[in-house]
Amino acid sequence: MENQNLTNNLNFHYRVKVLMISLDRGLLGKGELGDVSSRHREYGKFVEKLDIIVFSRAGFNKNQISETVAAYPTNSKSKFGYLCDAYRIGKKLFAENQYQLLATQAPFISGLVGYFLAKKYQAKLLIHFHGDYINNKEWLKEKWYNFLLVPISKFLSKKADGIRVMSQGIKDKLVASGISENKIRVISTPVSLVKFGNWSNGKVEELKNQYQGKKIILFIGRLEAVKDLPTLLKGLKEVTKIDSSFVLLVIGSGSLANDWQNLAREEGLDDQVKFLGQLEHEDLVNYYAASEFVVNSSTSESFGKIFVEAAACGKPAVATATTGAKEIIINGQTGFLSPVGENSSLAANILKFLADEKLAKQFGQRAKESVAKRFDGGINTAEIIKFWQELIENKKRP
Repeated sequence: MENQNLTNNLNFHYRVKVLMISLDRGLLGKGELGDVSSRHREYGKFVEKLDIIVFSRAGFNKNQISETVAAYPTNSKSKFGYLCDAYRIGKKLFAENQYQLLATQAPFISGLVGYFLAKKYQAKLLIHFHGDYINNKEWLKEKWYNFLLVPISKFLSKKADGIRVMSQGIKDKLVASGISENKIRVISTPVSLVKFGNWSNGKVEELKNQYQGKKIILFIGRLEAVKDLPTLLKGLKEVTKIDSSFVLLVIGSGSLANDWQNLAREEGLDDQVKFLGQLEHEDLVNYYAASEFVVNSSTSESFGKIFVEAAACGKPAVATATTGAKEIIINGQTGFLSPVGENSSLAANILKFLADEKLAKQFGQRAKESVAKRFDGGINTAEIIKFWQELIENKKRP
């Protein structure tokens, strides 16, 4: 059972204090997409103090997530101020608390803040790789300045006491680039399989009635360039020529929401694609349960939490073959993988599930069995806390 005897299995000193540097403004109580606050609340159960500095523009307040977990906004005038503002707040927090561990969300600017603070106060440094940044041409194309971040990530990877990655594929890339395998741990984002195995039958029925006569397909994620929704929309246009008995529900928000809604309209997909905006994470389980399968067209993905959540509800996936998707989806058994950017391949795989409801259910059941063995949230939380313990109890920083 998830979380059963979790505390008993951890030999962790409750007086430990951890400082994180994060990019996720959901921790500040606004615009949360996912379960970020509840995950950190869970981590907070095993430490005396978990403080989180969050890169943000002006207008945010401190968010006391739980008795032991608090998030502090940088309230910067611009993005250029994130590093200095976070470092300033970090020094102030260190004056009040002696943190033993600095954990940063990415090996870039947040990583630099963590590095400078860890060096000044002799704390251990843990760098997270939540994205697929290493030798990834698609990621380099996303923003013009990404190539400038590559040397920063290499520097921080060498200086870090520990590195946490979301998939074996990312670890393999790091090792190939010369980073010591001994300081890397593959620990994916914890997902509550129990939570996503329980939904409201009444709400599921309401959703199905709302789109009566249509098979529901789900897309869940940030509406940003990396998710490459245009490729999926082009694929769906091909699908409609053969089978139009579906509706794609797009859940999420982002800077490209309006552009992509207009694109769907231009492609003549008004009846097939509905943009629902950002929904409460607690409601997603009902959408998963009401759907036939989930789709994803990302150009880059280090993990793929939606595939785990969908599988916990017995739903398969159709996705592009990113590093993260390949870690979770077993092609031809729990879902179908298509080459990145190929809309025709996505269309063909979507049609397989639309044409054969029995096949979708078989794949969904296999997916559920697969993630139950590999991605239990309680186990992953325990692994994260154990990694913190190993780093703190180790010798001096390199």
